Order: sequence, then C-alpha cells, then structure tokens
Amino acid sequence: MSVSKANRFEELDVLRGLAAFAVVLVHFLPLYDHLYGHATPVFWPASDNLETLKYYGVIPVSLFFMISGFVIFMTLERVSSTADFAVSRFSRLFPAYWVCLTLTIIATALLMPSAMLPASDIAVNYTMFQRFFGVPHVDEVYWTLYVELKFYILMTLICRLGWIGRITHICAGWLVLAVVAEIAGFKDHPVAYALYDLLILEWAPFFLSGIAFYLLWTGRRERLIHAVLAGSVAANFLIAPLWSAVIQASFWGVFLLGITGRLSFIICRPLVFLGTISYSLYLVHQNIGFYLINWLQGHGVGVMASILCATALGLLLATAVTFWIEKPALRWIRQAWKKVKAGDTAQNLAAAPAIR
Repeated sequence: MSVSKANRFEELDVLRGLAAFAVVLVHFLPLYDHLYGHATPVFWPASDNLETLKYYGVIPVSLFFMISGFVIFMTLERVSSTADFAVSRFSRLFPAYWVCLTLTIIATALLMPSAMLPASDIAVNYTMFQRFFGVPHVDEVYWTLYVELKFYILMTLICRLGWIGRITHICAGWLVLAVVAEIAGFKDHPVAYALYDLLILEWAPFFLSGIAFYLLWTGRRERLIHAVLAGSVAANFLIAPLWSAVIQASFWGVFLLGITGRLSFIICRPLVFLGTISYSLYLVHQNIGFYLINWLQGHGVGVMASILCATALGLLLATAVTFWIEKPALRWIRQAWKKVKAGDTAQNLAAAPAIR
C-alpha cells in the first residue's frame, strides 16, 4: 500500500505514539527505580549509572527528533510565510503545554510540595523558554522542548534567508559540523560548547535524517540526500554508545519502510489514537506518575499495579487534554489567524490605488 501525500502520514503518528509510550515505560520502570526505588524489584533492569539511564530515554526521543525533522520541513514547504509557520507551531505546542504544566504544578503542590520550584521559576516555565534563561524545568521531560525550539528557530532562519531550496547542502554541512564537533570534543570546551548547543549538534543526525527522508518521500533523488542519510547513521554510532546506536540505527530502516509504503501494517485505531495523544502524554506523565506511584506503593499497592495505575492516569489526562484543549485551541488559533490574514489582504486591496 503506497502512502498518499495528500493524506496524513499515519505511520508517523503511530511511531510517535510508540515512542511516547516507550518514554513512559522508561520513566516508570528504571528511572523511577533510580530516583525513588520501587517497593520490590521490577523485571526491567535497574541501573545506578545515570549515563545508561540517559540513553534508555534517548532511544525513543531520537525517533521523536527524526519525526520532527520530517514534519517541520514538510510544514515549512507548505506554509506561505514564517508567520504562518510560527502560528502553526504555537497552536500545536502551547495550549496543551500550558494545561499539562498547570496539572503538574497542582499535583506537585498536593503530593510532593518539597519539589515545588519558586513562583518566579514557575512563571518562566509558562514561556516554554525557561532553559534559555537558565531556569529549571518544572518537569524534566521538557528538556526535549528546548531542543525542539532551537530546531524551529534554526529552520525559521533558513526559511527567512531563502535557503529552503538549498536544504540538502545545508543538511550535509550541518552533519559534517556535528561529526567534527563530536571528534573534537566541542561539548567539553566552554566556548565551543556554545556552538554545539546552539546548533543542537548532538541531535543533528536525527533531525537531518528526518528532513532527508521527507525529501525522498516527495520524490527528490539527489545523491547528496543519500549521503546525508548514510552519514547520519554513521554519526549515530559516533555519538551514542554502541548498544544504543544499534537500536537507534533501526529507525532509519523503519523510516525507509514508511516512505515506501511498506509500514502500513502498523496502522490500527489504537496505535493511531496513541499517536494522537502522544504530545500530551509525553508532557503530563512523568512527575504526576511518579507522585502517584510513590503514594500507591507507600500504601501497600504492588509495583506493577501502581505502574499500571500511573500509566492509565497518564493516558486519561492526555486524552482529555488532547480533545478538550489541544485540538479545539489549535482550530481556534488557526482560524483566527486566517481571519487576520484575510483582513490584512482586504485592507491592502482597499488601500491600493485604483487601476484606470
């Protein structure tokens, strides 16, 4: 079954949903065990090594970033201006984020008041730009939003400069810089780290692969696109530990199946639904889930039962936020923006001199 470019690429929704659920499992099993300690051992191997725990979570997140590269470049090619792109991203990200952030703050105040941040830090978190100001996240899962925001800013800059048509060469140069940065150890030097962080070089292979797969999906066949994909796989092995890189390398194969229409077998209503709520699930699950697991196990509930309850609550909250907040707000904001643009167009036409 081939994928129709006129329709939504549902395979990506399913992959996004599976990645989000994998993050939930990583957080509720080994990460919770590391931070708080489950009442009894769990089947997932716990680890006291923070670097190992980091890569448990990085594996599904790297798939998020590949999907983001694909979707964001597709959006940029379809919008008529960077203002349209900004409204598109704002309507998609902020309403759900604000609600999930508020729910997390309320849960923290009720169940874990010792973990509350100062009011000033909480206020900055509502901008989503807290990391840019050196302010801690209310929930540590928001670190990926910091990475995503930088990617959006960089892609907007590329668009504003009129370089979209040169994106293949930009991706190639960006990838080369990421490899050089890793070999030269940019992240270990304060000055070089600023460039490393600004250009998200640690995550560049995933974002750039997403862009390259989009270019292939739309019928472009330049050799440089294939070179970017091959180089990104190689860079993945350079940046990540071998065991993590091997798993992540499979994502290139999954994407290849997806853009050639060979992944349609994963499309089913439960998984598409999971993809639909994936953004809200990602935002709302961690701290609220941690507090619930902690409370339940403290009252004698078994480990797996407490994890299932936290997972169910995360899915329930994510569903409510998605269908009561995210989707209605997205429609309202985009419709309001269309009216603003239509008004500007009418105003410009009225102000234009009559043609005699």
